[in-house]
Amino acid sequence: MLKGWLQSTFEVEFPADSADGFLFKVRVDGKWRRRTMRQHDPESVAASYVIDKVCGLAIGHSVLAATALERQASACLGGGANVKGLGTRVVQARVYIEVDPEIRSEAYTLMRLRARAKTELEDRQLRIAQAVALRDLLREDPTLALTHLLLEAPEKVDMQTLKGTIKTIGELVSANSPGGTWVKTAQLLERSFGGLPDDAKQAIIDRICKTLTEFGQRGVAEQIEESYKWR
Repeated sequence: MLKGWLQSTFEVEFPADSADGFLFKVRVDGKWRRRTMRQHDPESVAASYVIDKVCGLAIGHSVLAATALERQASACLGGGANVKGLGTRVVQARVYIEVDPEIRSEAYTLMRLRARAKTELEDRQLRIAQAVALRDLLREDPTLALTHLLLEAPEKVDMQTLKGTIKTIGELVSANSPGGTWVKTAQLLERSFGGLPDDAKQAIIDRICKTLTEFGQRGVAEQIEESYKWR
């Protein structure tokens, strides 16, 4: 019986998909050994085994990481392995990985584009977060708009800004806030309340506080009473 019928070497070349959608060029040199006489094509078994192993590793690597893949695959296959159920042992295998220069260049370009897109997305998210934070602050105190203008564009702050813009900003922010209907109602009450005589103001305050107390808001009622003491 010829020795080559029991064990021999093999060589296989094949492409493998990378994690970023490109292809590695793979070549594997190895040695197989037949473990049962019922297996009539141990070379194909060995080749199929290493193809599956290398492709499984390649899909987790960028095409720009060919060296890392080559070392990992060679380490995985270098110690040999029995191919379960197929009567063949891969005695050893050495993996060689290549990448076409054009593919490598395309991969570098794609990497730069993705990095730029990620940076732009992060910048947009930051600007949105800053806008939301500013909006929330303006809801609490619309005069912060003046501070913002002074910091960002002091040349745009003039008397017209001081007279009307800040008030307009406050009204717009309040009107578009959650519960904006209640905010508008409060603004109407505030504008109409100021022109009433003191006894009418007192009557309104008394009724508001009485209603709040009836609905379990005694603490709020007391705060209102304290705030509107004019006698």
